[in-house]
Amino acid sequence: MRSYLNYGQGLRLDYTRLRSYGDRTAFHVHPHYELYLLTQPLKTESIICGKKIITDYPCAMLTAPFIPHFTNALEYSGKYYRMVFYFGTDITDTLQLPFSLDQLLMGNASRIFNLSEDYDTVSQLIQTCNLLTDSFNRQKILEILLNILFSRQDRAETVKKTESYILDVIDYIFQHLDTPCSSQELTERFFVSYNKLQHDFKSYTYMTINEFVLAVKLNRAKELLKLSGMPISEIAKNCGWESESYFYRFFRSRTGKTPLQYRKSHIIQ
Repeated sequence: MRSYLNYGQGLRLDYTRLRSYGDRTAFHVHPHYELYLLTQPLKTESIICGKKIITDYPCAMLTAPFIPHFTNALEYSGKYYRMVFYFGTDITDTLQLPFSLDQLLMGNASRIFNLSEDYDTVSQLIQTCNLLTDSFNRQKILEILLNILFSRQDRAETVKKTESYILDVIDYIFQHLDTPCSSQELTERFFVSYNKLQHDFKSYTYMTINEFVLAVKLNRAKELLKLSGMPISEIAKNCGWESESYFYRFFRSRTGKTPLQYRKSHIIQ
């Protein structure tokens, strides 16, 4: 997990359509803080550290590094967008805030803030930030957003960190994506029975191990296509696909685009 792409520093924005219900390929883990913003009162489902949370109000979700999580819509979401800030400790160290991120999270895995009273302000900040290209001004908007969250702590839902061997299983899967990883290998490595592993894993992630591995491989491929110039054949190999042709078929079936089309659609003009 901690070797899953070296982009745990800096500030990165992702402004895209909210994923539709049933798309759990969004389940992911990464080495940076994530601030997820959805200003529409849309019913969504989030799973964080094995806890399922349903929201139906404008919200912001702040999640600590290395926390398994995902969020998607529970209704048609084709016209709705969400913005996500990904930022590392190099950014948090330079933010001009009267509190730390640890204080805002209160030592928890994630906190979800109700933004109903800040709908217009946050919506405008998102639109402004999406038009900016320089990191300095984007950081200033991030500061404003975090200050808003700090002022709304009385309306925040908290997800506590959960100690579970499943986190170690997830870590192992992330670090061995480029090689086959069977359930039998995992049971031997973590000294559990097959049935217990499958039960505990699905209880924690709401996915089977096979579903999770495919989701992680797809997300890693997406990140490498967006953030690197690595040849597609190398990406397929890096993400554990046995053949480039199978990778193409799988990627297109899940995204509606070929890997090359996906890469071109994320090139910053």
